[in-house]
Amino acid sequence: LAPRAMAAGSQGVLTGLECAQLTFINNLSWRTVELLFAIVALLAGAGILSLALIHLASWLLQALNGRILERRAAGPLETVTADSDASPTRRLLHEGLPLALGAFVTGLAGAGTLILFRALQGAGDTLGAVALFIQASGMLLGFSAAVGNALLPYLARTALPGSSHHATVLRLAMGFSLAMGGLATAFLLLTSGPWLTRLLGPGFAELQRWLPGLGLILIPILWHTLGARIFISHAGARPLLPIAIFGTSSVLLAALFLIQALGGAGALTAVILGYLVQGFFVSWAAARIVAASRNRILAQLLTFLLLATLAAGAMAGFVQTAVAVPAITVIALLSFLGTLLELLKARRKY
Repeated sequence: LAPRAMAAGSQGVLTGLECAQLTFINNLSWRTVELLFAIVALLAGAGILSLALIHLASWLLQALNGRILERRAAGPLETVTADSDASPTRRLLHEGLPLALGAFVTGLAGAGTLILFRALQGAGDTLGAVALFIQASGMLLGFSAAVGNALLPYLARTALPGSSHHATVLRLAMGFSLAMGGLATAFLLLTSGPWLTRLLGPGFAELQRWLPGLGLILIPILWHTLGARIFISHAGARPLLPIAIFGTSSVLLAALFLIQALGGAGALTAVILGYLVQGFFVSWAAARIVAASRNRILAQLLTFLLLATLAAGAMAGFVQTAVAVPAITVIALLSFLGTLLELLKARRKY
């Protein structure tokens, strides 16, 4: 926990200094080193303790390297006088602690659903498929958080009272998310097939049917993370914690019923539902803060529900893939076109 917290801290500093590109190299290099050493250790017959030590060492080295990078990017240290009354530390706890708790609660949506599934359905191949889907969703969450964090310094600089600029940013973020997630869903509907079981083994046969769900879940994940950054730049992080609690609670409550009714597919449906609840309400709250039209937020929600219905029908076999894929692609492209026109209009305005 300590070196990972140190590494995350250096990423935050570099992002604030608008040197976020340095965190990519730091992450990529040490994660690659960890993977290579883990493979060698496994081939040599190492156990879980050896893997844990390799994991610890790689994160410690990443944290130390991140510290060096942030010192170089920040330049000479400024002298802090005794009369500063530690207000930066208080501000960090005041705003950072709710943000950290919100991230923790959001993470419980996936982990809690997996634990519930294990308790209700027991161990087996489906548990592994559900776990892999949730792990992939966590990777998408990390990707969207990185994009949002890189955007945060710009948002903080341009968060002017009475400006409609961030309302445009919110509309662009939501339209871009729909377009990206819709195209990913259409692509996964076309490409999901027996190649996955050949790659991972027959135990993951169910996962090949669920794979397009990763494209769907990307949309509310992006809504949540990008909308949260817009909200934070105006109102701080504390109001987002109740939304995270409500979203995760809705996941776990829905999972109790959906898992018993639909098995693994019910678990994944509950996770997507939880992120949708969070993404929608964060975007709704951000729209109020930046005076954006909430009718557009509702229109984006209805578009997502249409995409989800088409994708779910194709995954369940109720809708032919030859019908669902073109329809989803057209909706995604229309969302992208709307986003592009919004961007061109904003460039002329600003």
